[in-house]
Amino acid sequence: MKNQILVTSVDEIVTFIKHNPHKTIAEISKVFKIKEDIVDKWVAVLEEYNVCKVEFHGLEGKVEFIEDTKTKKKVKVDQIKDLFIRACYAKKISTDKMKELWVLFFDEYEIEIKKEFEKECEEKKFDKKKIPLAWERFKQVNKTL
Repeated sequence: MKNQILVTSVDEIVTFIKHNPHKTIAEISKVFKIKEDIVDKWVAVLEEYNVCKVEFHGLEGKVEFIEDTKTKKKVKVDQIKDLFIRACYAKKISTDKMKELWVLFFDEYEIEIKKEFEKECEEKKFDKKKIPLAWERFKQVNKTL
């Protein structure tokens, strides 16, 4: 991924999917040495953000990168947790596993979430001096499910 200081495992998976279309969750899991259920959850979240899609041909889905960035939907920061929970329920993930995955997801994307949070605050004309405190409160509330 271009111009990123920190590249996460999810970023690497997105880049891999982009350059290696039609790979299965199992194949991606094997390449990155990450458990299949974790890759499956990350792909589910990426589908929610229209970064990739899974097409099923038979019993196994093939993951494809979505090229057209114009179709990406803008998600507000306060919707991220809700989208994550809905994606987990759709995948029939247990509540305990969901809690565990949310912490991993939030840790992976904290920098990006914070940037979006700050951007939304500025768009709403919040007092710039209070934004760091508001972020800490938001993080405290949203760090766990």
